[in-house]
Amino acid sequence: MSRTKRLAVTLLITGVYPALAGMAYLCAGLAIGRLNLASARVAAGLCAGGLALAIGAWVTSWVLLYPMGGLQQLAYTAPGGMDWAKTQQVILRGPDYASSWWDSPWWGYTSWWRLASPAPYSSTPVDLVHTLGAAMALLGAVLLLTRIILVARVLRPVAVAGSMTLTLYSAHVLFVATGLLEDHPSLSYLLQVAAAFVFAVVWRRTRGQGPLEALVAKAAGRARRAVASAGGSGDRPGPADRDHHDVVRVNLAHRMAGGTCGLDLKGTALGSTKLHSSTSGR
Repeated sequence: MSRTKRLAVTLLITGVYPALAGMAYLCAGLAIGRLNLASARVAAGLCAGGLALAIGAWVTSWVLLYPMGGLQQLAYTAPGGMDWAKTQQVILRGPDYASSWWDSPWWGYTSWWRLASPAPYSSTPVDLVHTLGAAMALLGAVLLLTRIILVARVLRPVAVAGSMTLTLYSAHVLFVATGLLEDHPSLSYLLQVAAAFVFAVVWRRTRGQGPLEALVAKAAGRARRAVASAGGSGDRPGPADRDHHDVVRVNLAHRMAGGTCGLDLKGTALGSTKLHSSTSGR
C-alpha cells in the first residue's frame, strides 16, 4: 500500500477519531437536532432508546467475545510474550496510547473479531453504537431534568457552555496540543472546566452567540440562501431554517461526535434545551 493510500485509510478508517466513524455521530446529531427537544415525550424517547442501544451494544459484544469465543481468537493473534491479563485489558479497554501495543500488528486489524471489542475510542461497531446510545440517553435525561425550573437555573452555566461547544472543544484541543499541565491531569481538567464556564457566561452576556458558532451559522445561512435561490424558491427561510436552529444542530452534531465526555454531553443537552426553550417562548 502506498504512503498516500495508507494515510487515507488512517484518516478515514483506522486512525484515532477516524472521519467515517465520526460521520455516524454527526448524522445522528443532525437528525436529533431536528426533533422537538422541548417535548417531554421526545426526551423520554431519546433516554429510553439510548439506553437500549448502549445496553444492546455491550450485550452483543459480550456474546461475541465470550460464548462465541471471540476473546480467545483475539488472544491467539496477540504479540508473543503478552500475558492473558494484558491481552484482556487491550481487547476490552484499548491499549495505552503511549505504549508500543497501539502500533503493534495485532492491533492493526488483523482479525475480524476485533470489531466486537468495546474498547473506548476503538471506533468498532460496538463502540460506535454504545457511545451513541449513551449520548442519546444522557441527552434525554438532562432534557427531562431541565424541565424543572430550579434545576435549569442551577445548571445555567452548563447550558450556556453547551450552546458554544464547537468553540470550547476547539479551544480544548489547542490547549491539550500545547502540552501544558500534562503532568497534572486533574489540575488541567479543573482549570479547563472553570475557564470554559467563565468564558461561555461572559461571552454570552457581552457578545451572544459563540464565535465559531457564529461563523458556522453565517456560512450555513449563505449556503442555504444560495441553494434556495438556485432552486427558484427565493430567499425566504422558514422558522426551521433560522440561524439559531442551524447552531443547535451543529452543536448537537459536534458533541455527539465527542459523545464519550459526560461534561460535554451535558453541556450540549442543556444548551440545546435552552435555545429551543427561548425560541418557543417568543
